[in-house]
Amino acid sequence: MKALLLLLTLLSAPAIAAEPKVVMVLYFDNNTTDREYDVLQKGLADMLISDLAGVEGLKVVEREKLQALIDELKLQGTSYFDSGTVGRLGKGTGARYAITGSITAVTPKLRLDVRLVDLQTGEVEKTEQVTGEREKFFELEQALVARFLARLGLKAPSEAHAGETDLDGALAYSKALDLTDKGELKAASEQLSKAVQGAPDFTLAKERYAEILKRLREAGKKRQEVLSAEEQELLQGIAASFARGLKPPLKPYELESYFCHRGINRSYLGWKLTRLLPQPASPELPQVINAATRAEAVGLMKQYYANWEQAVNDSLAMQEHIKPPIQAVECPMTLHKLGNKDFALLKHSLRVPFYFSVDVSPIEVAVDLVEFTFAGKVHIEGGPGDSAEGTTWRFAPTLFAIDPSYGKKMLALLDAAQRQRDFQGNTYPGLEYLDTRLAAARADVFIATREPQKAIAVLQALLEKYPKLKRYKAFENAVEDLIGVSAEALAAQKAIKTCDAAALDATIGPEVRRIADAQGPRGLAQVLKQLGKCEGEPAKAVLRKAQLAAAAEAVLFGDCTLLKALEAMGPTPYATACDGE
Repeated sequence: MKALLLLLTLLSAPAIAAEPKVVMVLYFDNNTTDREYDVLQKGLADMLISDLAGVEGLKVVEREKLQALIDELKLQGTSYFDSGTVGRLGKGTGARYAITGSITAVTPKLRLDVRLVDLQTGEVEKTEQVTGEREKFFELEQALVARFLARLGLKAPSEAHAGETDLDGALAYSKALDLTDKGELKAASEQLSKAVQGAPDFTLAKERYAEILKRLREAGKKRQEVLSAEEQELLQGIAASFARGLKPPLKPYELESYFCHRGINRSYLGWKLTRLLPQPASPELPQVINAATRAEAVGLMKQYYANWEQAVNDSLAMQEHIKPPIQAVECPMTLHKLGNKDFALLKHSLRVPFYFSVDVSPIEVAVDLVEFTFAGKVHIEGGPGDSAEGTTWRFAPTLFAIDPSYGKKMLALLDAAQRQRDFQGNTYPGLEYLDTRLAAARADVFIATREPQKAIAVLQALLEKYPKLKRYKAFENAVEDLIGVSAEALAAQKAIKTCDAAALDATIGPEVRRIADAQGPRGLAQVLKQLGKCEGEPAKAVLRKAQLAAAAEAVLFGDCTLLKALEAMGPTPYATACDGE
């Protein structure tokens, strides 16, 4: 405590009056068991920065400057205070002192601890703590500011610049800061909207909200400036069709034209995404979203999902009123009949791959969306004049890895698409096909959400319902793969235990994918650990093969911890995937 008092004396009012002390507020550690509070690390620091910035005698480093340095030095948590980084923090920000602390749960309350650090010596002293009700987070933060300034012999501002908010508002604001740092401005604006609506006096959130909205407007103007005349014309055509919608009365071909434009928009968004991202080292690898492309890529992916989700809902609405329902539309003929140029713009001016016929079956559209959301895959079938294989684009990480809320959204959409099956009635000859498509899609979602038992239950129910299913053996094998008892899985497990390099070479790729589906990253780490015990050059070659296969899964998962561990074993084609993480 004597050392602390000495340090605080050095920061006393007379000295500060002569020359303001430069102070940086570092992110607080979340020592609670609630991971939801992780984002408060940034939010609490930013609120403190705002309230301390107006204090005479202190010069506070801006949070953005601190974040830029953290990104540059790749610092995490308490590594701020490693002896090798303390000097660089002080030099990089011009700060002599640092304020940091921690958030601790003392059920049912929260405790905030504060430390003051001399960046020249690296000496850390615990100073004060405040404890209070979680719901009174604002009062806690204000007590923290007042107590800290009192220790420095400084006068607290008469009014908090940050403004008043509750814990929910602070969490929403903190999430927005984190999203902004990642470049996800649209998502950040949504969180700030919540923070402002829940706390009208939260000045800091209102200022940040206005700033983000301005940046979004400027980004929109910039995007519009770089669009070609053909793209602008195409987007106008898409927007006009969507604005018209399916409101009756519909003129001839207007319904078909609407779904053609949903398909055109799907191809256009996929094309924009593939043009945005760096090309992979080889055609079989996905295009990787990195820090530089993340904000725009995520925006395009969410637009893709929303476009195809709307197609499912509109198709269901159509099927309730049009008998028999339309299953597919031929766009060149439809748009030609209407004198519409959008198909020609897409195919010939912009050279965007587009299948001439758009499947508007709700189940087929939903299944296509599952592939995009959980496998990062867009497939455009070949039309007249195209290659028979069509065009396939692959992206990583997946939309679900970036935003796990799409797991529940996709299951809800599949439930909605189920209504198509119900429309057909039990005598419809294609029920087995529809049930198979739905079951396989649901199983894929449950595998991605790390719920293999639910995936097994869905596939098992399908097999019990259709004992003569055409793909019975394939689905039976999928169930056994998830359990880990298929012939292929057992052979691979035996080869791993015995370090049989020849057998492993033939089985390790599929086994890595099976483990990724059934056990996720933890299972992959375990199998690599087992393979690492095998000796000899052939075993090393197998380990390398497994490492690359696991890296591909890690990129799809968006699991940077696993990917960095794999990169430590040797280079992979995905080195840029976690830049800035």
